[in-house]
Amino acid sequence: MNYGKKLLYTLCCAFGMVIGITGLGYYTGYFSGHSQISGAALGILGLVLTVWFLIKLIQTK
Repeated sequence: MNYGKKLLYTLCCAFGMVIGITGLGYYTGYFSGHSQISGAALGILGLVLTVWFLIKLIQTK
């Protein structure tokens, strides 16, 4: 088993979730001074990164 790759993919998934949650905060107005467009873009980017690296994590043996 390649534990280095599994750890990397797990950390990348977590980073994608952080980006998505930050985007949600921008979108809802929790963080002032940011537009809803940037919040939606960050939310979509975070979702894509999370799903991408979860797929890679599942395929890693």
